[in-house]
Amino acid sequence: IGIPKTIDNDLMITDHTPGFGSALKYVVTSELELIDDINSYEKGRVTIIEVMGRNAGWLTASSLYAQNKTGMPHLIYVPERPFDMDDFLNKVNEIYQKEKKCVVAVSEGIKDKNNKFICEGNVDTFGNVLLGGVASYLCQVVEEKLKIKTRYIEMSLLQRCAAHLQSKVDVKEAMDFGKYALKFALDGENDKMVGIKVISNRPYKFKYITIPLSDVANGVKELDDKYLYEENGAIKPLFLTYINKFMD
Repeated sequence: IGIPKTIDNDLMITDHTPGFGSALKYVVTSELELIDDINSYEKGRVTIIEVMGRNAGWLTASSLYAQNKTGMPHLIYVPERPFDMDDFLNKVNEIYQKEKKCVVAVSEGIKDKNNKFICEGNVDTFGNVLLGGVASYLCQVVEEKLKIKTRYIEMSLLQRCAAHLQSKVDVKEAMDFGKYALKFALDGENDKMVGIKVISNRPYKFKYITIPLSDVANGVKELDDKYLYEENGAIKPLFLTYINKFMD
């Protein structure tokens, strides 16, 4: 029987996966601390934060929590919507001219309208394009086109190994996933994966279920359309009801 884990939160059918809640808490907490630092300057820069997420923007979209608290990041870009460079530059320039600072959160896997990664490198042994460096690349474009000073931040591996910022809900569920996997296996549930079915987010109620591995393999659970605007760069407030449970 399978026990899921991925901070990308992109496994099919299960509401969420162990690891996602703690990574989310690290990303959001780090952004809130960065924003405090950015606000200490009268005139700042364009700061671009790169968050993990190849094909699904769940983790990057969680930046909405920090935005809801502080108004920043001003812009949040996820792979589920095409990234338009001209529109991005116009928005960044407009925000910077008004506020003398601009903070942007981007998924490493953002793509253009032709489904091409904005920043891609070599290919790994599985044939996947190696990503990373999109924040650095976008900073170069901003400095070249807009003549504004920039700073890029890659959270990199820290977002998936920062044990000092574990989510209580995530830790408890990770333990329970193991317990339920054993229970389901002893009950004869073969070729299945343990998953979570949420009954209510407020108050948080759920149950553990089993999912056929054939329904999970080779699939990617992208951000639900109900959380996204048609134009890239913003996440709908409804997404807060999905992530608030992980911030304890």
